[in-house]
Amino acid sequence: MDTWSLLLDIAEIIGICILPVFGWMAHIMINHGKKLVILEERVNDSVNRRITSLEDKVIDLEVKIESKIDQVEQKVDQVEKSVTDCKIYLNDRISETLNTLINKIDEKR
Repeated sequence: MDTWSLLLDIAEIIGICILPVFGWMAHIMINHGKKLVILEERVNDSVNRRITSLEDKVIDLEVKIESKIDQVEQKVDQVEKSVTDCKIYLNDRISETLNTLINKIDEKR
């Protein structure tokens, strides 16, 4: 029985020393876990704000690009109309000049 009481005393001493250490470690781990959750929420909020900001900037750029494309298309249409007008004018002038030349040649014959 003396051996059993010695083992019991050793187990009680270990329990007296180790149980508070385990309790303290559990308390620290729980608090650390809470801090990690709070930090994760902050990081997620920050990331979401940045993503939203980037999305807004991309949308603004898309609108600006579409506006520039519309302006370029209008200018291309204007240039195309001007080129067509110039071709028509030149064709008319060339036709008039050729007719005049043909008439003069016919008169001289």
